[in-house]
Amino acid sequence: MAEDLTQEQLEEWGYLKEQEMVAKEPSTKKYNTQNIQQNNTQKSELEENEEKEKQAQKSFNRSNENLNKDTKEALEILSEKLEINEQIKDRQDELNEIKNPRITRDKVRDSINEVESNEVLKESLDILKEKEQVEEQIKAKEKEIKEKQEQKTEDKEQNQEIPKEDKTKEAEQIDWNKKADELELQHEKELEDLKDKQSRLEANFQKSIDNLMNSNGITGVITALQEMDRSLEIMLKQGKEESETKNRQRAEKLELAFDSPKFKDVVSDLVKEVYDERKKVKGGLDEMEKERSNFAKLSTTYDKLTKNKELDLDGYQKLKKMMDGIEKETPNFKNTYPKMHKKVSKTLEKEKENILNKTLNKTKDQEKDRSLEREL
Repeated sequence: MAEDLTQEQLEEWGYLKEQEMVAKEPSTKKYNTQNIQQNNTQKSELEENEEKEKQAQKSFNRSNENLNKDTKEALEILSEKLEINEQIKDRQDELNEIKNPRITRDKVRDSINEVESNEVLKESLDILKEKEQVEEQIKAKEKEIKEKQEQKTEDKEQNQEIPKEDKTKEAEQIDWNKKADELELQHEKELEDLKDKQSRLEANFQKSIDNLMNSNGITGVITALQEMDRSLEIMLKQGKEESETKNRQRAEKLELAFDSPKFKDVVSDLVKEVYDERKKVKGGLDEMEKERSNFAKLSTTYDKLTKNKELDLDGYQKLKKMMDGIEKETPNFKNTYPKMHKKVSKTLEKEKENILNKTLNKTKDQEKDRSLEREL
């Protein structure tokens, strides 16, 4: 078709096309400009958001660092606090281990003083004490007389073996026999005097029981027995159930014998029980005093031997010997001072193992050295 157009038509047609392109160009440019602006805006917002995210991340990181730092400090403080609390607890336990036995000793001592301050009961208790001493003297004197009699019989048999012609020895033996007879009579007289004294004390004891009954002192006897029971309980030498059983049995005995001639005998037996229980409590108190002394001795020795060092063989043997002696002398020591007993026992066990290991290792090294020497 283009071949049929004249030159003039071609030029006109080309002009029109050019005008058409010119007419379209502003619209395209406008669209492109808008596009560019929109893209720039989006890019700016994106960059702004990224920057905000970076700032937020930095802020979070700083907060996290501060948090970690605060948490670490808090944990360190907490750990230190727990350690101090543990030290305080250990110190308190050590203090209680010293304090509690002292409180027990004071309570026991107060109970004994309260019983002995009962004037009506005190008379009977004093007589029983003297009576007990006399009975011990009687036993010793009877034993002595028996031994002298056995010696006299043995000497008599030996005399029969002396030749009749040895008049000098026979005369000497007669003289010794005479002195032995005189001594025997003296011992028998002393024994008789002791038995008379025993009878007088028994009569005095019965009078003291009459005084006690006439002065309504039976209540004081029961109270004294209850005091002794409580003392035995806190010394762990008697259980609460046993104390309750004893108290019930005493009340039953008094009730059953109240209107009978045996009532005085029951009261007398109760007073004797007070005496026996008081003696038992005093023995327990003496043992507690020994435990106290042993605690001080063991604690001082332990600190001295273990201060800033391990126990050597000599130290181990010294501490072990002391511990064995304490356990033998005061069997209840481990119950009265459990923390100290456990600490020392644990140290002895540990150091025994260390010493054995060192000895075995030394033996192995010596064997190795001798083996090398033989090879050379």
